[in-house]
Amino acid sequence: MVVRIRTRVTEDGEITVPAAIAAALGLEIGDPVDLEAAADGAAATIRPAQSVVDATFGALKTNRPPFDPVEEKRRIREGMAEQAIQRDLRSQQS
Repeated sequence: MVVRIRTRVTEDGEITVPAAIAAALGLEIGDPVDLEAAADGAAATIRPAQSVVDATFGALKTNRPPFDPVEEKRRIREGMAEQAIQRDLRSQQS
């Protein structure tokens, strides 16, 4: 089903998104939207704006297994402990 409603451009160049269109798009007050106009000016599109995270999720592919935050924390702690031991050994040699 296509919802078409006519609206007007104000003196400030603004338009009001009619409630039926906002509802069809799932928009709420304050939501950001993206507007796009065809190069020839024949049509314009309005859509809910996506966050950068949503828009780029999955863009980079990897063969590595999924990230395990618990394992990563363990590796960081081990690395920091090793660095501390090496610093301590160097300071004892000086």
